[in-house]
This record gives sequence, C-alpha cells and structure tokens, in this order.
Amino acid sequence: MTTMKFSHRVIFVGASLFISVTLYLFLNVQTLQDNRHVPRRKLMETHLWPLRDSNSPVIQPVSDCAFGTSYHVSANITTQSIFNSINFRTSYDGSYPLPTVETRPPLTRKDKIAAPLRVVVVPHSHNDPGWIKTLDEYYIDQTQHILNNMVERLTKYPNMTFVWSETVFLSIWWNSLEDHVRLQVRRLVRKGQLEIVLGGWVVPDEASTHYFSLIEQIIEGHQWILENLNVKPVNSWSIDSFGYSSTVSYLWKQTGLQNMVIQRVHGSVKGYLAAKKSLEFRWRQFWDQSGTTDIMCHVMPYALYTIKYTCGPDRFMCLMFDFRHIPGEVNEAKGKTIDDTNIESQATYLYEQYRKKSSLYKYGTVLVPLGDDFRFNKPQEWQQQHDNYMKLFEYMNSRKDWNIDVGFGTLTDYFDALRVAEGRASKTKSGGFPVLSGDFFPYSDRDNTYWSGYYSSRPFGKRLSREVENNLRSAEILTTFANIYSKQLGYRFDNHHVYLASLQQARRSLALFQHHDAITGTSKEYVAGDYMRKLAVAYNHTHEAIAGAMQMLLTKGTVSVSENKLLPAETKTMFLRFPQRKHIHVSEEGTDVVFFNPVGQTRKEIVHLQVDSDTVEVRDENDMPVPCQLNPIWVATIRISEVNFEIVFPVELAPLGLVVYKLTRLSEEPAKLYPAGILMYNTLDFVLPSTSRLIEYRPDIGSEIVLQNEHLKATFSQKTGYLQSVVNKTSGLRTETKLEFLQYKSRGSGAYIFYPEGKARTFEELPFIIRVIKGPIMSSVEVAHQQYLRHLVKLYSGFTVQSMGLHIENEIFLFKMADVEVIMRVKTDLGKRSNFFTDQNGYQFIARKTHAKLPIQGNYYPMTSACFLEDPSRRVTLHSGQALGVASLKNGEMEAMIDRMLIYDDDRGLGEGLQDNKPTRLYFVLQVEYSESERTPSLLKYYSYPSLISSTMNDLLQNPVQAFYATPNMQFGIRKLELLKEPFPCDITLVNLRNLMTSLMTENGTAVILHRRGFDCSFPASGLTCALSHGELALNSILSEIHLKQVRKMSLSYMYELKKIRTGRLQLSPMEIASFHVQW
Repeated sequence: MTTMKFSHRVIFVGASLFISVTLYLFLNVQTLQDNRHVPRRKLMETHLWPLRDSNSPVIQPVSDCAFGTSYHVSANITTQSIFNSINFRTSYDGSYPLPTVETRPPLTRKDKIAAPLRVVVVPHSHNDPGWIKTLDEYYIDQTQHILNNMVERLTKYPNMTFVWSETVFLSIWWNSLEDHVRLQVRRLVRKGQLEIVLGGWVVPDEASTHYFSLIEQIIEGHQWILENLNVKPVNSWSIDSFGYSSTVSYLWKQTGLQNMVIQRVHGSVKGYLAAKKSLEFRWRQFWDQSGTTDIMCHVMPYALYTIKYTCGPDRFMCLMFDFRHIPGEVNEAKGKTIDDTNIESQATYLYEQYRKKSSLYKYGTVLVPLGDDFRFNKPQEWQQQHDNYMKLFEYMNSRKDWNIDVGFGTLTDYFDALRVAEGRASKTKSGGFPVLSGDFFPYSDRDNTYWSGYYSSRPFGKRLSREVENNLRSAEILTTFANIYSKQLGYRFDNHHVYLASLQQARRSLALFQHHDAITGTSKEYVAGDYMRKLAVAYNHTHEAIAGAMQMLLTKGTVSVSENKLLPAETKTMFLRFPQRKHIHVSEEGTDVVFFNPVGQTRKEIVHLQVDSDTVEVRDENDMPVPCQLNPIWVATIRISEVNFEIVFPVELAPLGLVVYKLTRLSEEPAKLYPAGILMYNTLDFVLPSTSRLIEYRPDIGSEIVLQNEHLKATFSQKTGYLQSVVNKTSGLRTETKLEFLQYKSRGSGAYIFYPEGKARTFEELPFIIRVIKGPIMSSVEVAHQQYLRHLVKLYSGFTVQSMGLHIENEIFLFKMADVEVIMRVKTDLGKRSNFFTDQNGYQFIARKTHAKLPIQGNYYPMTSACFLEDPSRRVTLHSGQALGVASLKNGEMEAMIDRMLIYDDDRGLGEGLQDNKPTRLYFVLQVEYSESERTPSLLKYYSYPSLISSTMNDLLQNPVQAFYATPNMQFGIRKLELLKEPFPCDITLVNLRNLMTSLMTENGTAVILHRRGFDCSFPASGLTCALSHGELALNSILSEIHLKQVRKMSLSYMYELKKIRTGRLQLSPMEIASFHVQW
C-alpha cells in the first residue's frame, strides 16, 4: 500500500510538473509558435536575462506631481482662443484685412496739437546664410559688401543706425578685417549706432528645430559676439521665420534677451490682435503662473518686412519712400529725391502712414524697419536712404502741430521709448501690455494658403540634423570627460585640440542648418546639397571625436589616439545616403565592441549589430555569455545574405557609462545563440539557403499576425502587414491602432506650401510582400512595398522601457512619383473626448484643435519629437526621430507626413519644386499608455506633459546608444567605465556637457546644461528605477573621480553670471532649463 501511495505521488507530481511546464511555455512562448526550431531549454534561459528590474519602481509623490496636474492658464490671451474666434476671411486681393485705421490723428489740448507720436526707423539688411545661393556665395557676392559699407557709412553718418542678426556672416567677415577696422566696428557697437540683434549663429526656424540645437547655436553666436565685440544682445529679431514657437521665446528669455520682434504670423491672427491693440504683448509659457518667463514681443502688422510693407498700410505709398536707385538695376523703389519743391507733400504722405500705423498699437510708438533682403550692398544706397530720410525727419520734427519725434534708431531705442510711453500711460491707469500664451503655427500670408508643407520638406535633411545632434552631444560629453581625466588624473590625450577644433566646426555646421531656409527644406536644390555636405562632414568628425575619447578613457591614455583603434558600427560614406550599418568582422580571437550610454540614467536595452558570421558568441564585461538572436539581412525583397547576419542582444549601461562586450567567432553554434524564424506572406518565391541556421515557417493563412512580449500584444493585418491593435497584457485592455499609408495629390503645393486637391487616397496597390521575423529577444513585421516604401515594426522582449512600445522604421524613396505627399496615419478608437497634442521643439506639449472652418492644410502642425492623442483614460503617443508635419483631422486619428515630391514652385521665391528626393530612413515609436486614475478632460486643456515612461522612451530615439567596434588585435583592459557615481534623477535631463572654447581654441571651463522636465503622474512609471529630483541635483556627489573647484549658475548662453554655487547642489524649478559654468 505504501508503494502504491508513493507511485501515486510520483505520478501526481510528474503530471503537475508537465502541466506547469506546458502552461509556462504556452504563455511565454506563444508568440513563437513559430519558434519550434529553438530548443525549449534555450527558450527558458532567455527569461534569465539581466533585463528584469530588481529594484522598486520610481515613486511619484504628490509634491512632485502637483505641477503636472494643474492646467490653469494665467494669460489673458491664448492663440488657441484666437483661432476659435476668428473667421479667416480674406479681402478681394487675397490678403487678410487689418482693422480700419484712423485717418485723423487724435488731438490733445485745446490748441489742436496731435497726440505725441514717436517713430523709430531701423535700417536693416536681411541676409540668409543660404537660400537661392549658398552661404559662401552670398557672402562673396553680397554680404561682405554690406558689412564693409556699414562700417564706412555709419562712421560717416553719425545719425544713422543699423541692426545685424546673423553671427555666422560676422565670423567669416571678421577674419578678413584689419585691426583698425575691428576697432571701428567695436566703436560703432559701443556708441549704439550698430546693434547686434538676436546674435545667434543664425536666425533659426522655430518649427523643426530641437531645443538642443537651438541652445547650441545661440551659445555659439553669443559667445562669439561677447568675445569679439564685447556686447550682450538684448533684443531678438526674427522677421523671416515661418511661424513662431513659445519654446523659443522661453529659451531667448533664459539667455537674457528682453524683447522680441516677429513678423510671419497668420494674417487673421494679426487682424485679431490689431483690433484689440494687442500686437505688443508679454509672451508667457502656459505652465508659468507667476510671469517669470514673460518676454516682451512686438508683432509687425503688415504682410512682409520689406520697405513696401513697413511704413504704413498703403504699400504703394511706402514704395515712394524707398530711395534706392542703382544704375542698371530694376526694382520696385519709387522714391524721388527730396528737395524744397516736394518736401512738404512727401513728408505729409509719410506722416499720414506713420499715424495710420500707430493706430494699430497702444502707446503712440511706432517701429519702422527700413530694408529688405541683402539691401545696403551698394554705397549709393546708404547715401540715398540717409540723405533723403534726414531731410524728411528734419521737416517732420519741425511741425509742432504734428507732435512727432522721428529718426533713425535701433531696437533698443524703440523698446526704451515704448516702455517710457507705457510708463506714462500707467499713471492714468491705461497702461500695461496683455499677456499671451501659445504659439503662432500654422502661418498663412494670403489666399488661405498655409505654410505647413515645409514641416515635412526634405525629411532626409531633418533626419540627418537629428543624427548629427545625437553624435555631437555624445562627442561633447566624452571629449569633456577625457579632457578632465587628462588634467586631473594625468592620462595622455593626444589630438585633444584637433578634436576640439573639429567639434567646433561640427557645432557650427549644425548651427548653420538650423537656419530658417535650411532645416525647413526650402532652399535651392544645390544649396540643400551644400548643407548636406557640411552635415556629413560634421557627422564623421563627431564619430572621430567619440572614438578618440572612448579609446583614451578605456586605455587611460596608454594607447595613442592618433592611431584610431575604434570604428563606428554605423557610418556615413556618401553625403546623400542615410547612415549604413557596417558588417563587423568577427575573429576567432574576438572583436571588442564598445557601447556608450549618452543619458544620465541607467539604460537596459537591446542592440543590433551586423556581423560576418552566424556562429557569434557575445560576452559581457564580466566575460559572461549573453543571449543573442540571429536575424537575416535582406539583400533583396525575397533574398537574404548568406555571408552577413544581424545579431540582437541585451546590454546594460550605467549612466554616461562605457561598457565593452566581446564578439567571438566559434566553430559551432554557441549555446546562447538563438536563430530567428522567418515567415513570408504574399509570395511563394522565397527560398531559404540550405546552409542557413535560420528556419523558415509556413504562415498560418487566414489569421492575424501577432507579436507579443511581457507587456503588450500587437496584431497586424495579414493582407497589408499593417498594425491593427495593441493589447495591454497586464490589464487586458485593447486599443485600436490601425496604421496605413496614404498620399495627398498636390493642387498647389511647393517647398513651403501644403495645398492638396482633396482627401488622402491610397498610396500603393496590394498585395505587399510581408516578412515576419520571430525570436525570443525581438520580433518584427516588415512590409516591402513594390517600389517606394519599406515599413518595419519591431517589438523587443524584456522588462524594459524599450519593450513598452512598437519601434517603427520607414524607408521611403519617391523617385518616380510626381506631386504627391505621403502620410502615415494611425486610426485609434479614442472617441470624441480625445484631444491632440504636439511637442514644441522637443521641450513641451501644446493642444492642437482641428477647425472645420479651415482646409486640411490649415490643420497641420509641426512635430519635432512627438505627438499624442489622449482621452481621460488612455494616451497613444507617436514618438519621432525627426521633425515632420502632423495632423489629427478626425477624432481619434493622427497622421504624419513622411515625404513630399513636388514638381511646381509655390510662388514664395524659391523658383523650383522639390524633386531631389533621396532614400530616407525615418524612425518612430508607437506607445499606448493607460492612466491609473481619471484625469482632467483633455478638451479643457491648453497644454500637457508626457509621462516619465514616455520621456524615457523618447530618449531612446533622440539619444541612442553609441556603438563602436575595435580593429583587430585591439583589446581593452578596462571593460566598464562609469563616468557618474550615481544616476541623474528621472526628471532631470543632461542637455549637454561640453568644453567652452574661445575663437582661438582656448579652454574657458565647462558648460553643464540641465533641464528639469514636467511630467504627468497619472500614468504608471513601472520599469524605471531612478529617483525624482525634488528640484535638486548634487553635482559633486554624482561625478566620479572628479574634483569640482567652482560652480556658477549662468544665463542660458553664458552671457551673464546669475550666482555662485558654493555647495555644488543645483536647484531647478519644474520645466526650467538652466546653464552652469564649472571649473575643475
């Protein structure tokens, strides 16, 4: 009986174990139905990967969440409310009407004297560093003459003034000047005749630029100006950017700028503001409740910044006061020489225009720009404008009944006069400027045509700009640490100054590309090519600096960096091709691969490498084998390489950490190598090579394609290969996420303008060949369109942030299409309570409303790094690795325009369409989040915040892991290097850490730029192990092996010292971006 009981127990235990193992494998390997070639032993081993977080998730306390749950707006005007209230009607000539202006000036006192009028006429010349010509061509042909004439004529005419904005031109010109001319320039600046306005390297676009690059280019410009001209700009001048972002107004305020002048604002918005005499306002951030971010802003009222549109409402009358007459030149100028016979009549005409313009503003103070593109390039014009205007000014000022004070001046003169006038008005309780929050997108100048096409023009350049940003930031951080280690620890760092010089050039090339005719894709084709060449050189220079700094840090300087032993795993060999992944030769002795984590938080991530062996063993820094998945490399739609392969494996990286893994070629299949399975749909022609370790599966025709991991389950259409839905495996909740590609046919689109002939239609006809890869580490669905598009969706396994989203790659090339604009659309089941948000320059999110009274193109908005749909319980985010245009034309839908191919010009000055399309690879992540509590109805919100998980997910795109491999016979003794002793808090981003250099390449300390992010606490933060900052960062306790001498808080562009920090503990308010100057 005892024997029978024991046998029953054995049977029972065995059956239980069998059922348990069966259920375990079914639940965890269900998606690999599909992975029958992988031994069960190996599949179970993958659950031991070092990717499961052993620490407790980040706790989001109420004190840190309060900021992200209050959506009160303190401004009395919002741009969203303006769009809601205006009708967008145009006049008979297609222009947007302004309010009827006063024909008679207001009078004061009984003696019928007109009310006081102060007019500041500001001569200027708008110089694009690339548009119809390249930067160098413009400088040689025009700009150098303008600047030379400026010095000569301002010295000759002490009553005349001039403003200049583009530092890139100043830097080129300065190098050609004799010392005595430099002294003259400084004297003109000191006297106030010449004012440097904005002072960035360029006047940037504000739709497509990431805040990292905006900060880099403003620092580059301000530091050059401070060093060479000893002046600190106080006014911004942006008269040609195609719309304006509130992020930029915040950044400019943080640099120390006090006032702004902008021009290209939607004509109907100008009309609304003018009717309320609110074309001058204090621009405030939505989240600012106290006004600390306010910056004074002046909106120019008329269509353009040229003389024709600046003296007053009658543009034909204004042409009478353009006195440029160059023999043999044809222009619009109608000005006649002022003399005793016509001065009274001409002065009267001009006075009336000034008065009419003043009626649009509140305080009887008028700004009148005097200039145009590349004006004042001839010495005759300087004399003509000066002599005639001085006669007019003298006469007008002598008319006591007119009560006018008019003369040449600068922006500083204007804003000083404006504040005096406001001060007088405040004594009568009529003073004070309105406060406005929001941005000015999209822009329309006439005929209900919208400048929303450039958001997506030439996406190849927009993507390359982001890649150079990534590389530059990594290079700056690594070379800074290498320099510090060299000084404090005695490591040898050869070629240090070579790297610093090449990084300065890379920084300036990236800064140049932020220009409002560069990153926008609105320059001539050959000019765009010039920008691409400069960026390609910058891309490679940053890689060289990264490799040199890595090598120095991992060898403690014992191996000369003049003999570069590290090569990038992804390279750019042709400037008109996107970066290519290199096939790494794996030797039997082993090949070292170095990974760098460029963010301040710990990173656990799955990486991809391409190798020349299918028997590769991967070992980590502790010489422990790492599980690795073997994937095919496609050399044609239905053919894989027989000699090159992709390996995919997990890495764990410390914050700002370097780690060395080893790849070794074995004679047999490694124990932890997992060949992937391949499933092909809509073709019978695929043949797997007989020697391949990969396995082909027969697809289950009729059912959906499914990818799933520990967090989510994604379904795809077997017909199209496109995503259909995402299920959260924890809650079981399903969200519809139907993805599709469509095209708009152009009716009048060009580089600037988006003008479709109707709704989007089908992009390509079915069927598509669908390639599915399934494995224990990652799986993917890839749609190979016949000619124009390759669409790939990847899902990673593991308990990481990376595994919480679907990673999308779109490779597009519209080489044979004409007048099409291609979109990727995601249709969700978020209903009427949903709202749409886009980011502004990667810094903050603003609500966007779709207006039925506007055409499709009027509902497109810029996206720099992300957009999302949300309702009270869910959020669907599309993270983007490049700037594009986006829209939500129906509730629950969002679309991104991914490329444009246009034959015709859109009549905005370029003179050509967009036909230089290049093969472009675009990167996205689609993320679905569920809130833990009912949230503020999004329809009532003007702005929002990402969750902590979403911010971290976005970092994967914006700051990817850097991978470099060693040349043969190069082995690193240091296998792991942690540059930080502890991670940064979850909510603090290291924007940059870089050496500050003078023009003579002299070191001037280290710039540390930090951003404390705002975040939405209603979404879970599981998967994160970092802490929250509570507004404080102890810099001295974070840095490893480095002694701090001095820390000072500075203005953003390092023009002003704000305070000394003696403890090394840095304080940051929510959303604050702050700069610190560190001496080691």
